[in-house]
Amino acid sequence: MLLAISFVAISQLSKVPAAWHILLAEALPVVSVAIALLLSIQFNRSRYSFLLVFLAIAGLSQTKFKGLMPTTEDLLFVGLFLNSFIFSFLKDRSLMSIHGVFRSGFLLIQGFAIWNYALMLPDPIIDWLNSDLLSIPASLLIYRQLPDGIVIFALISSFILMVLTIVRNSSIRATFFGCQLGLLGISSGYPDSALVPFLVMGCSLMVILAILIESHDMAYRDELTRLPSRRALNQALLSLGRRYTIAMLDIDHFKIFNDKHGHDIGDEVLKMVASKIAHITGGGKPYRYGGEEFTIVFPGKSKQQVESHLESLREVIEAYQMVIRQSDRKIDNAPDKKNRGRRGKNDPKYQTLSVTISIGYAVRTIDDKVPEDVIKAADQALYRAKKQGRNCIRG
Repeated sequence: MLLAISFVAISQLSKVPAAWHILLAEALPVVSVAIALLLSIQFNRSRYSFLLVFLAIAGLSQTKFKGLMPTTEDLLFVGLFLNSFIFSFLKDRSLMSIHGVFRSGFLLIQGFAIWNYALMLPDPIIDWLNSDLLSIPASLLIYRQLPDGIVIFALISSFILMVLTIVRNSSIRATFFGCQLGLLGISSGYPDSALVPFLVMGCSLMVILAILIESHDMAYRDELTRLPSRRALNQALLSLGRRYTIAMLDIDHFKIFNDKHGHDIGDEVLKMVASKIAHITGGGKPYRYGGEEFTIVFPGKSKQQVESHLESLREVIEAYQMVIRQSDRKIDNAPDKKNRGRRGKNDPKYQTLSVTISIGYAVRTIDDKVPEDVIKAADQALYRAKKQGRNCIRG
């Protein structure tokens, strides 16, 4: 959307008073990059910091330093596309750490090599850069100036990032995907480079938006289970109406399970249970309350309306069989043709485990008017469920 807005903005530029052109073309892109860079440094998002540097270099090469030697410019954008793609897969590290220094040094070496040795490339590489691989008429392109080989690489890397964005639902992948397209637009050679400042500004806004979304997730989403956290629950309770039901859930014998199988398996159990709770029906909104406890809020629902949905959830979790690797067995590493390819229940290296949950729920009443009181009532119902044998629901 931000890239589309950039193209719309350039089409409307002629309607803007001339006095505003300098502000739009000079000041706003610099300010947007600076704000995005400060936020990325503040929140230790070094990948975004480097991405913004790539965008700034691309923008300057098309505006302030337009007219570089063609081979140098071609190699510059090869490096920008390649590094943007690679950095999307790296982990965020502090810019002042050894990792940040190493990455910065690696990029400086690249820049030095491009600036000093671009004209010394072998002829086969120069021929490949300048070859017409796409065979697309120039009339269909907007003053395209990059060789086809670079355009093909940029499109392939953008497609890979797009697929990863969809599959993993990642804001980081989405940001790098959008900025990769932005780099392609910056390098397209649009008339008089008028589009460049708008694309730089649009990509900077992408980074700012991504940082804000990720920061919100850090504050309001549980890192292990990916469910909204207790802080998010407290915020949600403030907006409830006069009619609602709250359920408290607890994994049965979780401490014993943790001690027997280890915390790693315990974490897997928490994630499995959370994934089932996340798909609760009946309009319920799940949260991780803390430890092995979860909360589900049903706005506008009575006890009778939520009971069947909670019972279905309990049954789904009870029936689910987790397959885990045996950690206390000595596994023979010798090849075994007979057992090769066996997995899950049929593989002696693995065992299946199942867990159950107890649920207590309560509805807002005259006596329990505030959400905190309803949660206490649901917690008391949960205690009764545990006392009566666990793996059941009580209201």
